[in-house]
Amino acid sequence: MFTFIHTFTPESWEVLNKSGLFREGDGLKIMHKPYLSEDISFNKAANEESKLFKILSEIKCPFYIDRLQGGIPLPNWYEYDKNLLAKYKNVLGENFWGFQMHEWASNYRSDCRRIDLFYEKIGFDKSEKEKRKEAWKILKDNNLIVDKHTQNVYSGEKLLLEAYTPEEWADAVDPKSTDELLTELNKLYKKRVDYTENLLFPANSHFMASRIEIANGAKRLMPEVGWQISDMRIQMAYTRGMAKWASIPWGIYYECWCDTEGYGLTIPFSLRKGQDEWHENQLTRGSGADKCTEERVNGGSSRSLQERAWRYAYFSGASFMGEEYGVCNTFYDYDSTELSPYGKVKYDFLKFTEKYPDLGKTYTPFAIVLPADMPILEINFSDKYLGFDYKNTEHLIYLRKTLSEIFGHDGAYGNQSHVLKDGKYPDVFDIIHEDQDDAIKNYEYLIDLTGDENLSKKYNNIVKLSEIDDILSRILPIKVEGDIHAIYNKTENGIIALIINNDGVVYNNFKGDIFIPEATKQAEIICKQNIEIIEKSSNVVFEKTGNGYNLTLGAGQWIMIKI
Repeated sequence: MFTFIHTFTPESWEVLNKSGLFREGDGLKIMHKPYLSEDISFNKAANEESKLFKILSEIKCPFYIDRLQGGIPLPNWYEYDKNLLAKYKNVLGENFWGFQMHEWASNYRSDCRRIDLFYEKIGFDKSEKEKRKEAWKILKDNNLIVDKHTQNVYSGEKLLLEAYTPEEWADAVDPKSTDELLTELNKLYKKRVDYTENLLFPANSHFMASRIEIANGAKRLMPEVGWQISDMRIQMAYTRGMAKWASIPWGIYYECWCDTEGYGLTIPFSLRKGQDEWHENQLTRGSGADKCTEERVNGGSSRSLQERAWRYAYFSGASFMGEEYGVCNTFYDYDSTELSPYGKVKYDFLKFTEKYPDLGKTYTPFAIVLPADMPILEINFSDKYLGFDYKNTEHLIYLRKTLSEIFGHDGAYGNQSHVLKDGKYPDVFDIIHEDQDDAIKNYEYLIDLTGDENLSKKYNNIVKLSEIDDILSRILPIKVEGDIHAIYNKTENGIIALIINNDGVVYNNFKGDIFIPEATKQAEIICKQNIEIIEKSSNVVFEKTGNGYNLTLGAGQWIMIKI
């Protein structure tokens, strides 16, 4: 069964159960930051007498702490009560998933850029360790906690740091190359592994660091997906490939932030009174994110994107998911079970996973093979690798251009299609690395993006992009032609396909989802067998022809069929 990780707050537990959203097999997580007041920090809020501990002792469901670090300022280290953690381990066993390590690799790289600006501003020579320590003392004395989305030094000497505390940065090496950066990233991750006794639960976005995490004992993977992160199809293909290689489960972490209509970062509908799950009052937070909280119901990414991304992840093989925001967006208030627009999409998705508990396996006969010396797959495409020159810039550009060609392009309409993209090819690919021979042998066809001849000397099943269409026509009973998005899952009783038009959705804080008629797309499904419609968006046109079927999908529409 699919596991949905609901955010626990003392106020939300009853309404989650009353509404039927919390199901057998689901899990819980608690939101935590290192600078909370003592009365709401983990050691007190989650102690043996807490409501959370008593609930988990009874139902023994999956549980994790969101988060150890990442995406939030790290002004100081929070010392978790090791005796209390041992009790959680004893009660939950393998269902204690540990601590979320959030966007840790990209956070480290962002910190390095911010630190350079800081040193420059205050005039310190960062090459001198003692001077660095003096600089960090200035930061500590001037209150480190600042707006989480600040990308620069401002207001005195305040600075956002997410990867290390100031004391740790004082001893950290300033990387000058990709190799030095990777060395420091390995040190950082290993340091947190040691602290948590191998209970790190990584969530990546722009820097997909699965190889480092798996090498250090990660038991599951959880890429962060949502409006701020492009190329979810690449994230799914890479995570699926890495998880297969390591024989571990994986899921998704949904971030629902969105930047629309000039209001800055927004979240979905949130409680209009009291604190949210992050212990922040959205009415008084004072950032651009919430200028219009009192006037709007809608917010965050579109409900259409939420619906499509969650279903697509489930089709892709995700067996669990959590949310960066969730419980405070689900209901209009905690005194009733009336669902917000966000909550209605969540409810429908959970019913979807119950109705279809087994969608088979994503059919991926192709493995895209990356270089072995690229242990982090960077989603943000440029002519640099992790911010530094790559050994072969021309090949790096070719590699990223090829991935873009395979996994689709931004749409012509709307402001949502950078996340899920339409294109020529279906999701029949996993992404792995050239030194993972035990994984490579499991694929029928290989697409070589290594940049050297070694792979072709070892394997004779390497194909070109121009051959993919003919191969799929031979090995599949269905072919979807058109600038559209398709994924095929093989079951014991045939193939279940999900076909989506990801173009044409505009999001507005006040009006919600807007669908552009000009984004309507036509596709031809070539299939000699009869096709059964399982589920579809409203107004989807599906007509039988001599060669198969004609399909018309409006903006953001999808159809699920069985062959």
